[in-house]
Amino acid sequence: MDPSARKEYEKALLVEYRRYLGEVLAEEEGQALSIKILGPGCQRCESLSSNVRSALAELGLTADVEHVRDVASIAEYGVLGTPALIINGKPRSVGKVLTKEQVKRLLSEPPQG
Repeated sequence: MDPSARKEYEKALLVEYRRYLGEVLAEEEGQALSIKILGPGCQRCESLSSNVRSALAELGLTADVEHVRDVASIAEYGVLGTPALIINGKPRSVGKVLTKEQVKRLLSEPPQG
């Protein structure tokens, strides 16, 4: 199976499974939440990823979370440090490992325009 097709299939399967469990999905609320953690996969990046997932779980939010490890893909976001946290396409933190509480505050803020 083509790797890109496989990734799309996995995402679709996860969405349907969450729907089956009765979770309210962000896209059903009219606000698809997209989160990207940018970093090569070092300990700091993994810590941020873990804190993001914990914050989402505590807030009861569903999001498309992706850890972008490819250097060329990271460069496309124009950030000058890692780890970086991108929420709905906008850099919200660069070069820091945010705590779970800091991530929860960012996720609770209204979207930046």
